[in-house]
Amino acid sequence: MGVNLDMLTRHKGYEDPAAGISEIFLQPRLGLGRTVAILARPLGPPRPVGFVICHSFAMEQIHLTRFDAFMARTLAAAGFPVLRFHGQGYGDSERDMSDIGLSSHLADATDAVALMAAQDDVHEVGIMGARLGGMVAALVADAQTLPYLAIWDPVVAGAQYMRDFLRSQLLHKMVQDAAQAGLARDSDETPGSAHGSETVDPRGQLETEGRADIKGFPLNRQAFHDLSGVNLAQDIKRYRGKSLLIALSRTDRMSPSLTKLEARLQELGGECTAQVVIDKSAGQFGQHHHSNLPGGIKVDLQFHLTRLLGELTAAWATGEPREATLSDQARQERVQ
Repeated sequence: MGVNLDMLTRHKGYEDPAAGISEIFLQPRLGLGRTVAILARPLGPPRPVGFVICHSFAMEQIHLTRFDAFMARTLAAAGFPVLRFHGQGYGDSERDMSDIGLSSHLADATDAVALMAAQDDVHEVGIMGARLGGMVAALVADAQTLPYLAIWDPVVAGAQYMRDFLRSQLLHKMVQDAAQAGLARDSDETPGSAHGSETVDPRGQLETEGRADIKGFPLNRQAFHDLSGVNLAQDIKRYRGKSLLIALSRTDRMSPSLTKLEARLQELGGECTAQVVIDKSAGQFGQHHHSNLPGGIKVDLQFHLTRLLGELTAAWATGEPREATLSDQARQERVQ
């Protein structure tokens, strides 16, 4: 049976007249191999700035996929071409998960910037990212001296991020063991016949075996050490562009690490717009954020937060910044 190339071509992209955007799938070579990327464009005349969105790390990449897509479409509707992609080791990329690390994230993002710069009508390229994607975006913006940078709740201290990442495996193992014990009780197994496997210290496993399984993600020793060595407040050396730094917090205060990052961006001579968005679940950004309601209804508990961050970012990008209002915060609280 032959391949219907016309049909494949038709499904390579689509237009959404109501949203005022189009999207097209690309298969570029980024980093060490081929991958899949999506280029969102406005249906009307485009602005001369294109943006690249860097995705986050490990399971955060999955949990923030909808956020990244919403952000790309919001900015495209505001007139900006936006590129998002699967880095090597993620999604439909050519390489496997063993290649994932700081170096792969940086190489993929750097090539994505070049790809965006080669697009018609794009004269300047900015870069964006949430959580560890924000760390990667900031490092690439600094290295490439890009004019625009937007980062949402970025990871500043890689060492703390890695400690929390390893700790998540220990908590995950405790939950698994508790669930197995409960199943054993329900099935009336004899005492001691069902018990969790021996708890393995992931940090020790990294040092002795060179890798550790973190909730199904194969973290290798090099990635752990490379990411642990990053501190954005110290490692950004020359960035003087325009930046948007959005902090998510349960209070009206920015964390000390983000405060230091803001000070660093200003110290270097850039124009940093820093905003705090108050949200009850600020600490869960990048984690699982769906809930199942009666009747089989699945809801996104961070949908309104995602929409607010999209509005704030589009306003900054178009030069019409706005503050997160109390009504915005109240709207989020009603959902959560």
